Amino acid sequence: MFFVGADGALMKVDVGENPVLDQTDPVRVVAPGYFIGIMGGRLEGRHYDVSPDAQRFLMIKTQGDTAPASISVIERFDFELQKRTPAK
Repeated sequence: MFFVGADGALMKVDVGENPVLDQTDPVRVVAPGYFIGIMGGRLEGRHYDVSPDAQRFLMIKTQGDTAPASISVIERFDFELQKRTPAK
């Protein structure tokens, strides 16, 4: 399970059910410095995503205490790359 710690770091605990619910100690996965969605002192939703294999994270890097003013999303990146890259 992943969660945002009190200092803004992305944390992880392993959770099991053998035979009762148990968990490991929290481990820091990503250091603080990323947008975590705190607005007015409250956490507003989840502002990160985890790959299916839990080896990569998609997060927004902050500049100070605020999120970037804009973000660019490129859909079908593979198609755009093929269009813009000359064939060899």
